[in-house]
Amino acid sequence: MNEEITLTETGKGPIKFMGETICVVSTFEQEGPNSGRWWKVGVYTANGAPGYWVGIGHLTSWLGERHFYKRREALNLKSILGLIDRHVKNYPERDITETTEEDRNKLKTKIKEKFNERVGGKMEPQPL
Repeated sequence: MNEEITLTETGKGPIKFMGETICVVSTFEQEGPNSGRWWKVGVYTANGAPGYWVGIGHLTSWLGERHFYKRREALNLKSILGLIDRHVKNYPERDITETTEEDRNKLKTKIKEKFNERVGGKMEPQPL
């Protein structure tokens, strides 16, 4: 479904475009280590553009902490998963080591499943 999508990046202004949401996944849990801080990743297409936009957010419910967002372009599923490996790490701007390989793997597994459901048999966009 075609919709207006807004992606933010910490320290930069938002971008808006018409496109489609491929999937949005999260490591949030009601209880446990991912109840106070968690990752959220969205994958989107933009009308008339090859590839995908990926929004990566580190969200927090802790008082005094703020959310941290990145947005990146990706050509295919492999590059989307590579972005998870590069950008889903420890809590941004702090010396807190809490993001585990398990968190990254959960996100990548969920994205693969949802991406294949939505894009599945379609040929992935190629660079111009």
